[in-house]
Amino acid sequence: MRALIASGVSTPPPPAISYGATADAGEVDDTTTITGTRYWWNFGTGNDANDPPTSPAAPAQTLARLADWTSLSGTRTAQTGSGFMFARGQSAVGFLVPNNFSGSFYGDYLFGATGTGARPVIQFANSLALFNSNNSLGFFNRPGTRVRNLSLDMQKGFAANATAIVGSFTDGDVVTGGTSGATAIFHYNNGVQFQFSLTSYPTMFTSGETITAAGGKSATIATFSYLTGVSLSDTGQSIVNTEIRNALGIGVLMSNSGGIYAENFLADNCHIEDCCLVQANGAGLDGGGNNSVSKMVDGVKIKNTTFKNNGNGGTSHNAYINDLSNFEFTGNWSYMTVNRGNHALVIHGACSVGLIANNLLETCNNGIGINDGYGGAEYYDQLTIRNNINRLHGSLPGQTQGQAMELSCMTNSSIYNNLHYSTTSAYSLRAKRTSGGADVLSANVTIAHETIYNVVGGFKLQDAMSGIVVQNCIIMSTAATGNLLNIAALSIAGLTLRNCVLWMPNNSGNAILWNGTSYTLAAWMTAVGNALGCINADPLFVDAAAGDFRLQAGSPAKLAGYNSGITTDFANNARHATTPSIGAYE
Repeated sequence: MRALIASGVSTPPPPAISYGATADAGEVDDTTTITGTRYWWNFGTGNDANDPPTSPAAPAQTLARLADWTSLSGTRTAQTGSGFMFARGQSAVGFLVPNNFSGSFYGDYLFGATGTGARPVIQFANSLALFNSNNSLGFFNRPGTRVRNLSLDMQKGFAANATAIVGSFTDGDVVTGGTSGATAIFHYNNGVQFQFSLTSYPTMFTSGETITAAGGKSATIATFSYLTGVSLSDTGQSIVNTEIRNALGIGVLMSNSGGIYAENFLADNCHIEDCCLVQANGAGLDGGGNNSVSKMVDGVKIKNTTFKNNGNGGTSHNAYINDLSNFEFTGNWSYMTVNRGNHALVIHGACSVGLIANNLLETCNNGIGINDGYGGAEYYDQLTIRNNINRLHGSLPGQTQGQAMELSCMTNSSIYNNLHYSTTSAYSLRAKRTSGGADVLSANVTIAHETIYNVVGGFKLQDAMSGIVVQNCIIMSTAATGNLLNIAALSIAGLTLRNCVLWMPNNSGNAILWNGTSYTLAAWMTAVGNALGCINADPLFVDAAAGDFRLQAGSPAKLAGYNSGITTDFANNARHATTPSIGAYE
């Protein structure tokens, strides 16, 4: 069982299930196998005169020495497979950037922690290490890079080109914008590119604005670049037991460059919080393949990670992935405590063979979005979405959407054993979201053993689709208005619906929109539902108000389902072999 991280408190999940990262997994990387040399740092008591710092008793101190040891342009070269170990309980100011790799001496580096105590902290601020062209803490195009047990605080850093410079800005200058009133700490300039840490978020500098500092210093700034936490864009890279916070840009970027992609990328037991604070069209974790060149990145795994308060509005998200094959998104906790980004998880592009399982997704503007709307032929084939909790989306002030799930272009996929409840918009599947293009129409999707409770708008199917099976689901609402089912006329021919429990005790009006006709629930049961093995009765949850959707002993959903071939329930209990119970729990 995984413990919930101390930085946020969720309402209790079902017994014995927890999600996201542990506060510190306790891994100490000084025993991790490497093929090269191990180098040691202590930001407090080290000494850069220890050259090379190959003994834990004689560590280096500054990140400038790290730049030396990973730069082929200097006199020192760390061979492929080397390890860089940072003492716990210490912090440094600068960039953790391995610089200027070329030739055969690069890759398979380990950046980790040693000793006991809190994770080593790296804070963006000044020029102790070279500022790389990717505006991030680094690891760009370095195959096999492993990041372990670090805390990376981007200090709301950004870069801006400057003109009309008067005076010489120095590290630590307090800078104020004359138009916006934004404030920041100046750190250094690389030519005409100034580096800052923003201290007035969410107030931000504007393009063309004059900035001033004490001593009559001034400049005009433009062409902003928002710092990314970590950029990883080569094969076999991983980030484990690591925190990334306070990035105005993306938190963790699985980017691609020069035809090189982050194949077999791993994020495990990480905490990504307050990232993508200004940058649009980004996320706490962002990236994947490239639909425009039909490149799908293979083997990505995002596991046991906490995503909290990432994004700045409708075009940014807690987690965003695209164009992946053979991928996993499992055991994660994605949530917000303020109105920040859009989806808990959004997937775009073209994906094949993916598992989205055992995640807790809550209190975001929207839950899961797997849909089209971009260039290229988009589809989502052979996906499995199971055993997730998807709840309370749209419940925070300012959140205007609150969709439980929005799915489109899905083929040959299975969705089952999920809990969706108390969201302010529907759970929907459609053929494709946008018109035109070569996007694949949804087909051969089975939705089974879902529990959908107080999801405004209920369950919705849109457009002409084929091979859609909806079975053994509980759909219940305590609202006085709205629909439990909204099944478009075009969807009927391609739909098999059977053995579902439908219950809406406070709505005496039209609870079902079916094939273009509105029905009361009782009238629909007479006209359609009874013949499909559906049940109009209270499912008798143990305690729906507390999020406990197990079935009481007398529930009409008990042993009333169709044999769907699903062998376990949400809690991993065995299902009855021939007449399973309806809903997420057996």
